[in-house]
Amino acid sequence: MKEKRYIEYLDAHAKIQTGTYIDRVEILKNGLKYATSRLINDHYWNYAYNFDCSIEEVPSRINAIKEHADSLTKSAAIYFTPDSKPIDIKDLLPYKEMEAEIWMEYDITKKTTNKNSDLDIEKINDSKPNDTFIDIFMDAYGSGSPNDPGYQGLPPEYIESLKNCTPNNDVSVGHFIGQSNGKPIAISSIYCFEEYAGLYNVGTIHSGRRKGYGQDISISAIEYALSKNCTKIFLQTQSGSEVEDMYSKLGFKSIFEGVFYTI
Repeated sequence: MKEKRYIEYLDAHAKIQTGTYIDRVEILKNGLKYATSRLINDHYWNYAYNFDCSIEEVPSRINAIKEHADSLTKSAAIYFTPDSKPIDIKDLLPYKEMEAEIWMEYDITKKTTNKNSDLDIEKINDSKPNDTFIDIFMDAYGSGSPNDPGYQGLPPEYIESLKNCTPNNDVSVGHFIGQSNGKPIAISSIYCFEEYAGLYNVGTIHSGRRKGYGQDISISAIEYALSKNCTKIFLQTQSGSEVEDMYSKLGFKSIFEGVFYTI
């Protein structure tokens, strides 16, 4: 794997989410990039990346990140990939917390898996989610048990970001809603730019889980990305989770681990 591949994925992720969860990406000193959300305050959408320097330069980079975060009244966070330098950065950082996630890429040489559920899936004819989509998102992500797979208990700012999203004009967006027996029950979103496509917002209401809906609504999103000639279809999820296992069976492969450090 070429070294630049990691940064290309991070850049694509930031590009396609600008206007939804991310508001802007700024270039800081020495090539550092800083993604920022206007509404959301957590580290998932507020972080510095493209960290590449010598050990001697680490303190000045950290100071630049902290100063920028302070100017935005955000907590400072850094995102590292396997090619970030110095490699032993963890031992040099005064970090408060760390959280790892897995980046996965779909194997486009495989045919998409046949849908196995009774889900009736339709694409929204707009780049902005409708009220039904938002309602399902709120049920799927707004609450939940620590034992539930995936991300739970997201703050209301995520809902506001979705309601007010304005993706870039050169990003093609597909939002999907799945119904079972006439009841809206599952959602997914796919954002496409050039050869890249990012899969997001995959969720099922609590009462409809473990019935294959998440897989089937993801397949519809993947098919949309393939129709747009995307060859690098990716997602991020928690390392070692049930979600990672589900997507492995669907044809995704883990390509690298990214780590958030809150400093």
